[in-house]
Amino acid sequence: MPAHRTLAAADVCGGPTPGAEVNPSPLYQLPLAGLFPHLIAVPVTGMARGVNDTCVETMRSRISTYDKSNVSAHSTSQLRVSNAMAAADMAMAVILNSCREAETIAALGEIPSIEAKMRWRRDAAFVTSNVVQYADQLCRSQGGGSIYKNNPLQQKYRDMRAGLTHIGVSNDINGVGYGRIALGFEPDNPII
Repeated sequence: MPAHRTLAAADVCGGPTPGAEVNPSPLYQLPLAGLFPHLIAVPVTGMARGVNDTCVETMRSRISTYDKSNVSAHSTSQLRVSNAMAAADMAMAVILNSCREAETIAALGEIPSIEAKMRWRRDAAFVTSNVVQYADQLCRSQGGGSIYKNNPLQQKYRDMRAGLTHIGVSNDINGVGYGRIALGFEPDNPII
């Protein structure tokens, strides 16, 4: 790739970029690495919502093979639905809040602090892990038939789990990164 078509990671940490003279929009001043986990968190959250919706749809008419009861009438089913849907709603609220905060900082012409960027990464990873955890619990209530390849839940579930494996939404990595900053250590990622 020609050098004139590249951009150093240090140039996209937040604030004016080399192209800001031509395009001064605050959008191009957002910290790329600080917000990158959101690019993974949003689709994974959407996938989790798809898993949740599929589970709810099947639960409405599913009869338990164990005792012939309506699965949707079980309080544990109702709680799992509630938790999974709340986790997805909270994930989107947290993600949008971080993006709005970053946009406000950029619009003011300011550079976000390391703490803010690490917090945004932490939050995106945490809510993604959380939304998948609750979708997993809802999937477990689907019974043995849910594991078959012809079940519409399977592809959605695998896609969601695959998205969670991305390092950008690793709570282990991003949580530790934020914890380092909160405890007074230097960041462990030089491109943040």
